[in-house]
Amino acid sequence: MRETREEINLEVRLGDVLGVYSRPGMSSVVIVYLAESLSEPSVGAETLEFGLFGVDQIPWKDLAFWSTEAALRDWTEHVGS
Repeated sequence: MRETREEINLEVRLGDVLGVYSRPGMSSVVIVYLAESLSEPSVGAETLEFGLFGVDQIPWKDLAFWSTEAALRDWTEHVGS
């Protein structure tokens, strides 16, 4: 919730855990939750710009982190079911 607020000024209500992402030898673990928006997003203190994308518009080749891609793929499966 804090990270979402810092990045895009978005207040959310957390739902279930979508997934836990880590790889051998990595010192970090990324935990991704499903969430409900409670406000409208806007540029935050740590963000210059942001975009909203439909499932069919996700810029897969432009994603910076493997964990982001993994979480988005899990999310697209979740919303498709």
